[in-house]
Amino acid sequence: MEASPVSRSLQRFSGRVSPPNSSSANTVAFAPNGQVYFSSDRTGNFELWTASPDGTDVRQLSNDPSSDSAPFLSLDGKTIFFESDRTGVLQIWRMNLDGSDQRQVTKDEGGLPLRISPDGAWLYYSSSLKNTLRRVSLETGQ
Repeated sequence: MEASPVSRSLQRFSGRVSPPNSSSANTVAFAPNGQVYFSSDRTGNFELWTASPDGTDVRQLSNDPSSDSAPFLSLDGKTIFFESDRTGVLQIWRMNLDGSDQRQVTKDEGGLPLRISPDGAWLYYSSSLKNTLRRVSLETGQ
């Protein structure tokens, strides 16, 4: 069986996957429909991007002087969670799939988004300060 265009263009590097047509991509997430969400420093600092499953229609989703990376999709596939240091410290943010409505989720201690609870109420993440497992309410941010 022949590999798909995306799987042919994905490259493994140090246990991470580089999306198609990316320079220095360091994290990737896939939507149920196959849409690819990734972070790349192709514009000088890490931003979030998306591409179609075949590697076409590459679009930039974030554009901030800070670094935005580690995209993670919500259970319903409508929200992207990501880490950003745009406040001066690493926090978790969220945005719509098209890059709109970017909002800060964590306030005190951010980190790397890992999983959403099965009921969709909590986001579990790895703390960037203490390297511990933490959770934050997606409703209240507490």
